[in-house]
Amino acid sequence: MHSELVSSDAPKELFIVPIKRALLSVSDKEGLIELANFLNARGVEIITTGKTGQELEKQGIPFTKVEDITKKKEAFGGRMKTLSFEIFSSLLFRRQDEDDCAVAESLGIRPIDLLVCSFYPFATYFKKFKNGECDFDQAVENIDIGGPAMVRSAAKNFKSVTVLTDLKQCQELFNQIEIYGGTTLAYRQRNFSLAFAMTAKYEATISEFLSTDLTLDKFNLGLLSPLSSHKLRYGENAHQEAQVISLKEKSLADCLPLQGKELSYNNLLDADSALGAVLDLKRVSLKLNNKITRSAVVIIKHNNPCGVALATDPMEALLLAWKCDQVSAFGGIVAFSERVPEVCARWLSDKFLEVIVAPSFSPEALAIFSEKKNLRLIALPEVFSNSNPSSDLDYRSINGGLLVQTRDTYNGEEWVSVSKNAFLEKDNDLVQVGVIASKYQKSNAIALVFKCANGIYLPGSCGGRPNRIDSIKICIDHAQKNENDLSDAVLVSDAFFPFKDNIELINSLGIKKVVAPSGSIKDSEVVATCDKFKMRMAFTKNRHFRH
Repeated sequence: MHSELVSSDAPKELFIVPIKRALLSVSDKEGLIELANFLNARGVEIITTGKTGQELEKQGIPFTKVEDITKKKEAFGGRMKTLSFEIFSSLLFRRQDEDDCAVAESLGIRPIDLLVCSFYPFATYFKKFKNGECDFDQAVENIDIGGPAMVRSAAKNFKSVTVLTDLKQCQELFNQIEIYGGTTLAYRQRNFSLAFAMTAKYEATISEFLSTDLTLDKFNLGLLSPLSSHKLRYGENAHQEAQVISLKEKSLADCLPLQGKELSYNNLLDADSALGAVLDLKRVSLKLNNKITRSAVVIIKHNNPCGVALATDPMEALLLAWKCDQVSAFGGIVAFSERVPEVCARWLSDKFLEVIVAPSFSPEALAIFSEKKNLRLIALPEVFSNSNPSSDLDYRSINGGLLVQTRDTYNGEEWVSVSKNAFLEKDNDLVQVGVIASKYQKSNAIALVFKCANGIYLPGSCGGRPNRIDSIKICIDHAQKNENDLSDAVLVSDAFFPFKDNIELINSLGIKKVVAPSGSIKDSEVVATCDKFKMRMAFTKNRHFRH
């Protein structure tokens, strides 16, 4: 009475299992009738749950109701239907085990060879809940219990049972049955893996929902609920493979370029830094309410800003950002805070860039950029329209695990003047831009910001040096090539100055305004040195290391 382990005319090493009975229970019905017709034409007994059965009944396709097997009707508003000894025994008993087969026969349990089961669309209700379109109880009611339990049962018994979690997987099932008269062990084992990946994703989404609503552990399982993934051109180096896994809809990880080559691992790392910096600048510019700080442009090279600017419009911001370091901008990633207009596209038409990120691109700009076949354009209107800093988590792999932290969000920096020669409130816009510019440099980071007639920009910066003295020297040396008089510029450090020699060097190089977080045991000595040179100094509330 039980299905044979291997069909008689197939190579024995493939371990073919014919499909004689199938249980179909799907929330998404697209492709259901094609599957049912395929199975029915081959004499497969189809077992279905209520709504799935209703769809087959409309088409005149014969089926057996689950309740005819369990001898109990659906109960509790559909909460109980497949959860039964009879159904789970049919999925779980081992066809290769003589004792299991004998017990199944004595109990009248017939094997189910194929399970096709898609779950209640909980992710849809989670999204509705976040948007205020359904309440907590409605979302909870759409947590599937029987479906994941059946899928786990069928997957565990993969040596004898085939499991599908999406009707989109049916074409390969059709091919298996047409070629082999059943399914191969390799195919069933692969679906075993896909099934548990699906249940893991499903339950991680539920856990994320509960964490969101009940303010539980903020580090809870977000990484385990990917929306999708796709292969990248290559990893950090050409010999490394890489993928990007999307955890959020309409995000940088979720998007595909409007044009250009495939993205690489480094492209996305740099694009993420450019996006983060330009979003920080956009949020700060709205608070500054200053005509010369309406548009932001950031240029990233090797995950460090080499151009940062706020200006009256996108073109002015682009020109200032490019002025920061024209050499490093070659082959860089550019992010705009506003729609990219034709004038910017035309100006960039003879420049080599890897990626441009923006809320959108004008039709004229797209036409111009279309001539640069390898240039990737990424449009993220939803990301730019969100005025709140991201609450996402940062993940980084280490040997044997992950480091997880909340993202270093930025919505304007609090600072206080600490020198006798008071820091001027009019320099607040320079402080804010400088903190952002230093925040996205690798530590030890130094950023020098300068105000000109049409905006604010970064004439010099340096990050990633093992000591702060070298960062200061390199930053100011570069800035002096862009501007003759830097006495009114503001120098921002991503961390405290550990010794007074930092201040002595800064003064000797002609800089009179410095900003840093406090925290050094030498803070009083550092401030006293500023007073000695009649420099202005401010302490910020937060440190922004970036390793």
